[in-house]
Amino acid sequence: MVAVIIAEVGVDMTRFPTPAHLSSWARFAPGVKESAGRKKGNGSNGHGDRFLVRFLVIVWHLLGDDTARFNDLVPGYYDSRTNPERKKRNHFRELEALGYKATLQPAA
Repeated sequence: MVAVIIAEVGVDMTRFPTPAHLSSWARFAPGVKESAGRKKGNGSNGHGDRFLVRFLVIVWHLLGDDTARFNDLVPGYYDSRTNPERKKRNHFRELEALGYKATLQPAA
């Protein structure tokens, strides 16, 4: 997908002052097609893919800043964040910080 965007837009992000300008290139901003007071075209309202726009914002930041680097998260990163044991420990720590002592009993 990135290769398609780079092929279409290029790597020079100075043409797009903000990420919103790049997003408008992806048809998020409706174009005005009118001649002699009459609407022209297929009646498209200019609504683009909202997921593409989020992806374009990332592309704009990575290509627009020479110091920006993409850090890929390790496999299983989100699994480690939703670990039930980790959640229990965090809840116990929060209760202890509030001055409570808690014990855990399994549900019936």
